[in-house]
Amino acid sequence: MKNLASCSSIGDVIWFGFGIRHIVREVAQTAQGTILLTLCGTLGELHPPKACAAILMKLAEVCDMPGDLRPSPQQWINMVEVCSGILRPTTFGCVAGQFMAFSGPGAGSTGADNAEDVARALHAIALISSGALDSIRLVGGRSCGWIAAFGYFFLGIHVEIRTAGGTLCYQSVADEDEVRVFVVYDETTPSNRVQVNNKAYRIRTIDDYIHGWDSRYDSTMSGSVPWEKCITETFGASAVLLLEAKEQFGNLVSCAARVFHGLTKAEPCHHFGRLDFQTWFGFQTGQSGLGFVDSAIFWFPELASLRDYIQFDLNNSVDDAVEAYTEAAEQIVALCGCHHCHKDYAKYQGRSYCLTVLAETLIFLVWNLSGMHLAPNLKPYRSGLRFMYELHAGEAETDQKFGDRYGGSTSRDAYWGDIVHLVRLLDLASVYHTAQFLFTTNLYPQAKLSTFTAASVGGICFYLNFLREISDDPERSVVLHVLPGGIATREGRKYQYVADKMGFEADGLLGLDWRENGTFESVPEFALNYTCGRHDLLGAFASDSELANDTGSHDLAGFPRYRGVSGGLARRPLYIRLARILPRRSLSNLEGDY
Repeated sequence: MKNLASCSSIGDVIWFGFGIRHIVREVAQTAQGTILLTLCGTLGELHPPKACAAILMKLAEVCDMPGDLRPSPQQWINMVEVCSGILRPTTFGCVAGQFMAFSGPGAGSTGADNAEDVARALHAIALISSGALDSIRLVGGRSCGWIAAFGYFFLGIHVEIRTAGGTLCYQSVADEDEVRVFVVYDETTPSNRVQVNNKAYRIRTIDDYIHGWDSRYDSTMSGSVPWEKCITETFGASAVLLLEAKEQFGNLVSCAARVFHGLTKAEPCHHFGRLDFQTWFGFQTGQSGLGFVDSAIFWFPELASLRDYIQFDLNNSVDDAVEAYTEAAEQIVALCGCHHCHKDYAKYQGRSYCLTVLAETLIFLVWNLSGMHLAPNLKPYRSGLRFMYELHAGEAETDQKFGDRYGGSTSRDAYWGDIVHLVRLLDLASVYHTAQFLFTTNLYPQAKLSTFTAASVGGICFYLNFLREISDDPERSVVLHVLPGGIATREGRKYQYVADKMGFEADGLLGLDWRENGTFESVPEFALNYTCGRHDLLGAFASDSELANDTGSHDLAGFPRYRGVSGGLARRPLYIRLARILPRRSLSNLEGDY
């Protein structure tokens, strides 16, 4: 609990993260509350709230809890949402992810647990911890891995993991007599019921009964991966091949850095037009030039081997860099030879990844990560990294919310070698959605907000820097902060998003198809207050309009801090207008015009 961070907006009107009044701090005061937080936090780390609620309901049945003490499904969902994110500062997600990875390269990052099977297995783990049971044997797929990780990480129960053929994958202790949880990854034997033979539990999957991309994303299950080796752990042999192509990959990164630098400095060129320069959002130090190269190695340490092969040369023009980028991509194509590269789907080979698409996905990730400030120890989900690749490869199942750029509701070919197209994917929306997809298991795009300032999704809070401090530096103002927790007022009211109530920006600032329509030329205005709200999903995307907005919270009252605008703020495209939130008692201290 002591590692749960929080911070406030200007004037302490809004709190982000786990504030001092957050309910988890009160629940943790008792032993029973701590157990509940651990259980809900564990499930929330790996599953969406609906799946967590189903497991908790079955666990209540297995434990024979009195009916009048059993929470309703919505109450379980609310509890899981409150607890989501409390384990993000820990390494539990990495341990669970590694245990699940032992199930083999063919295991997907999505998969729905059979709630009753999981509940019985968790109950058995509890019996081992209390001494009522000596050991258990878990048979099934990826679910067995995270259940074993739960016992190992929190209860100190030693585990052993084997394949269906008996090959030992992992053993947490040298003495096999001390092992209490035996995991066997075997999904080949079908079963219509929970197989309980003394101490053996089979965890079934319900993937065969799930149809449609929206339902499958509701069942995403994935662990996190450490930054130090997230590329190879996520993309396997394909990543190893790409990292071995140091010269080709290094040239690709060099050309991208040069193009980004040229756009930042507005260098004239033939490949980019006026609209590209007007909508360019890459003004952070790590989003262009040598700063981009340093960012690539900072975020992905595995790229350090490319450092000597990255030749950033300002003597080359932007047009030369664009042509060189295409040539470098074609060199990687020659090494890859997959169906994406040659448009030959007969070459499809299981879960192998296209080297060219993977390389450009990493460039895309570096640029977007450079626009963020992450809380300590926050690690990406394996499912998020794969999903970002799938978006660029045209393999992701998407709906219309993903827009034309990612082929929403349609199929499309992967793109590669076209940095002009890549540049047009980079904006505030890409920064936000990269953060959401990497650090949560929620793979739905955020609803379009004309003036986005903060959002809370899947136990992670995202907010722009100008909510914390006023700065005349536009680049500093739009840094996206990412930390575990939610959004709440100083009186403890919880919300899912914060938006500028009186903003006039083009509709869909976070829409994946948003493009600047000239509003950057308008004089910035400052909102009088903020509106907070929540979207209660009834189905895939249905929302209750009565609950969507709350503008009557008296503790959200705000007042204008600035009556004028310095010329420096209006010179560059500033997509978010700065606003100041002050409590009423602070206004008496203000003198003169600001």
